[in-house]
Amino acid sequence: VGTDWRVHLGLDLVRETIRSVEITNSKGGETLARHTIVPGEILVVDRGYAQRRGVAHALDHQGHVVVRLNWQNFPLIDAEGRPIVLPDALDTLQVGETGDRDAWFEHGGQRYKVRLVAHRKTMEPTEHDRKEIEHRARRQKRCVDPRTLLASCFVILVTDLPREILPADDVL
Repeated sequence: VGTDWRVHLGLDLVRETIRSVEITNSKGGETLARHTIVPGEILVVDRGYAQRRGVAHALDHQGHVVVRLNWQNFPLIDAEGRPIVLPDALDTLQVGETGDRDAWFEHGGQRYKVRLVAHRKTMEPTEHDRKEIEHRARRQKRCVDPRTLLASCFVILVTDLPREILPADDVL
């Protein structure tokens, strides 16, 4: 019962090929730092890869990222270095509206500029996600953080690609 091994797979979606495979024990988590980054490539990854170390690794090697975020595990700051508090910072978006603003994150003493792109979901997918969150919390006998319920209203991503190259709707 549980996880003994993990397979970390890098796919080239353009060529429809496997680029890399790494097998680790159960402690080997998802991170972009375990993959070789080709300059100019765009890495499209989900929340498991939303870690500053891995994203910094990709950017340091001239890769580009589109990363889906959890609200609590990828601290962002504004131009003045003040924390951007997710999901509160997104609460002004209306249903169906997409927001796009500059943000930064820090890792290893460096500051990296990214764009925070968020879309407020309609009621149906939001309700579905909220029910899943509440069900999981009941099973695990814990309380749901109200910010998690608010965050379930949004799809939240960061990318370093300029707006001219990848507009917000295309990021999504």
